[in-house]
Amino acid sequence: MKRIATLLFSILLLTQAWGAGKQTPIYIFGFAASFTDSLVHFTDIQYIEEAYTEKKTGFLYNREDYSQQLREYLKEKGIQTPTCVTFYATKRKKIEKKYIKLRRKYTQGGKYDVQYIDQSAFNYQPVESDLTREMAPKKMKKAEKQARKADKRQKKQQKKELKERYKKQ
Repeated sequence: MKRIATLLFSILLLTQAWGAGKQTPIYIFGFAASFTDSLVHFTDIQYIEEAYTEKKTGFLYNREDYSQQLREYLKEKGIQTPTCVTFYATKRKKIEKKYIKLRRKYTQGGKYDVQYIDQSAFNYQPVESDLTREMAPKKMKKAEKQARKADKRQKKQQKKELKERYKKQ
């Protein structure tokens, strides 16, 4: 019974430790340009249900990994040196506003050859958070240490209770 309580306590501490980041649904689109020509690419706005953001600032963890997905897709299509940027927001209206502003910048004036990549051709995949890759072992050790301390306190309390029982007898 006490081991179960210790286990539950360590699980509770572990879940609190991971509170620095949270799983958040986001809207995301990519933009790619090459410095060697006038070709620019836009992806469709996509919905990702399992993205990790920083709890206080809302910053998307591993944003560079999302850009890397687009970069690899474009390299497969023969684009030599794409520079990719990923934009995201938690609200559809906010991401649409960013999308329209950037698209307007590159479509006006006719200087750029704008190409659109629809969702059937390219889909962003959720990326595992740095939080779960790097921070988890540290947080786990801390939770285990606190669980051991709680276990020691319980044993100490048991000894104290046993001593009191013997004194009464």
